[in-house]
Amino acid sequence: ANKEKALREGDFFDLMYVNPASDHFDNGRQYAFLRKSGDETVLVCTNFSDRDANVKVCIPAHAFDFMSLPTGKHASMELLSGKKGTFVLNPDDSVPLTIPAHFAVVWKIKKLLKV
Repeated sequence: ANKEKALREGDFFDLMYVNPASDHFDNGRQYAFLRKSGDETVLVCTNFSDRDANVKVCIPAHAFDFMSLPTGKHASMELLSGKKGTFVLNPDDSVPLTIPAHFAVVWKIKKLLKV
């Protein structure tokens, strides 16, 4: 965690208030938040269930305003596995995540891609 500036010293934004219990998010078993420092943004979601989870994490417009998050398509890397991916970030939209049982994902949102 100390290698990532956003995790070490970044601003924190709890995403739980916009992710109530639903078919796409179990707020009793999953927990999600953002960290940001400079142009580094990290989306963290934990899964305390004994089953793998496919969740959709809503990121509210307030988070974009508070953290100056850029909208659009972003190259990303999951820091625990090294897996690379792409996220589309827009206010009040959801980000789909797959999280193994009793584990977490830590996605570093790296750069805006030109569309």
